Amino acid sequence: MIDLKNVVGTMKAFSEGHRMINQTLLIKDEQELEHLTFKYRTFCMHMVNARIPRDTASPVYELDINLLLLDKIIKGNDIAFMESSQENLFILGQLQDFLQQSFEEYDFEIDNVDLAPVSVPDYNITGASAVLTIRVDRESYKNEIDYEQS
Repeated sequence: MIDLKNVVGTMKAFSEGHRMINQTLLIKDEQELEHLTFKYRTFCMHMVNARIPRDTASPVYELDINLLLLDKIIKGNDIAFMESSQENLFILGQLQDFLQQSFEEYDFEIDNVDLAPVSVPDYNITGASAVLTIRVDRESYKNEIDYEQS
């Protein structure tokens, strides 16, 4: 069975140990982002969606976690913008590889990375946002259901 604390903890350990990431945050709701003051490259995780399908009689958990990398760069510096965007993609690729090595029994997918920057008066913020989808088999319905009969 998927252990959410283990998956988030593994991603947190990756980001806190990564030399290119300065800060790691678990976002509980999107409004936290509006009030976010961050250091240079910041890695954010936000759990957004889950599914428990029974397709082909094989029950699974599917969990979507929004991943967001933010990096401050000098305003108007095109080379810094391209380098920061490339580094953000590099880090997400390494995260995907790290998760695959850590959880061989889980199916991971990071798809469609959005690289839209944010402009503020003194600097620019590069961003890389993507959805990490985790799929793992769950226990079959044949196991005892935990409920109390009246």
